[in-house]
Amino acid sequence: MYNAYGMYQPQTVSGGGYSESNYTGATASSTPPSLSNSRAWFDYFDRDRSGTLDREEVVNGLVVTMKLPSHKLQSIRDSVYSIWTVFDHNNNGSIDKREFCSPGGLGESLLAIAQSHENTNTNTTGPSSSSS
Repeated sequence: MYNAYGMYQPQTVSGGGYSESNYTGATASSTPPSLSNSRAWFDYFDRDRSGTLDREEVVNGLVVTMKLPSHKLQSIRDSVYSIWTVFDHNNNGSIDKREFCSPGGLGESLLAIAQSHENTNTNTTGPSSSSS
């Protein structure tokens, strides 16, 4: 959920005996663009129109775009945080559109991360049905 200043604020929901952050897009009725269109993806998740994305805006964007279950949130967050400084060339804590959309930029790396997580989800779709 976004506050009056356009900043993302995770909601806490209870379920299964624990609390988790509920990451949702500000516009639930609209579908986010694919990461393969990095400029459109950047613009869509730059909700405050600052011209930059911070780490949590990117994490939120990935969760929404990939429709991830809550147990994958920390894995995505760890991935984003681990590569952030490679792309934040001026070390200001945020990524501008050039840093995101340029060839070899953060957008391309996020697309690879998303594809990796999708492959992991495909390969771990449930308990094995083989018997010994």
